[in-house]
Amino acid sequence: MDEIKVKDRACCVLGKELGVQAGHTQRLQLQKEAVDEQLAQIRSREAGAGGHLHSPKRDAPYPSGAGDTSESLEQQLDEKDARRFQLKIAELSAIIRKLEDRNALLSEERNELVSRSDVFQSQVSCCYK
Repeated sequence: MDEIKVKDRACCVLGKELGVQAGHTQRLQLQKEAVDEQLAQIRSREAGAGGHLHSPKRDAPYPSGAGDTSESLEQQLDEKDARRFQLKIAELSAIIRKLEDRNALLSEERNELVSRSDVFQSQVSCCYK
């Protein structure tokens, strides 16, 4: 009987951990989607601006050639941001894969413990009949 209680507690603990991991995975997926969306917005602005992002400051007319340095600097910063977003997406994807793998292992372990518990309970109930 004590063994059943121990296995039942183990199942509960694994179930809770599985829920926590699932919540963490969901949160990371939402973060990844937000970063994907930001990256898509940046790319669409770049495509709409002919490869250059324009801020309100840069849309003001400059004397001939005065804004070239500012535009190239801002374009470099935008490229760095896009690269940073890509790296963050890759990092979050790796974390999500690891969590999904862990989630699958925990689920398998929980199912195994539940089946063992069921077998044990049936053996115990047979002995007391």
